Amino acid sequence: MARVINEKEFADIIKANTQSNSSRPLVVDCFTDWCPPCKASAPIFEKFSQKYTEADFIKINVDKNQGVAVKLRIQGVPTFAIIIGNRLVSKIVGADMRKLEKEIQKAINGKE
Repeated sequence: MARVINEKEFADIIKANTQSNSSRPLVVDCFTDWCPPCKASAPIFEKFSQKYTEADFIKINVDKNQGVAVKLRIQGVPTFAIIIGNRLVSKIVGADMRKLEKEIQKAINGKE
């Protein structure tokens, strides 16, 4: 299940993954409350979080956590980011859930 986190939790997760040298993908849904495509993609993102247990899934409201928006260079919502350790390996702008699923599969299989 994808949980909604804040900026501090995001920083803590990235730090822990980096320190442990984790190769486990972190899939981030950068959303806002007012965005219709964000709301439409949310149930699909949740299904991915249940299907791909080899990755971690989180959601972050970029209106309320603008430091993350700056760090990930978010220019539109929704934006999905896949991070391994502290390295951004993929970023999908828009609710292209097929593309997101392909990127998740690539990250899990180590083909990022």
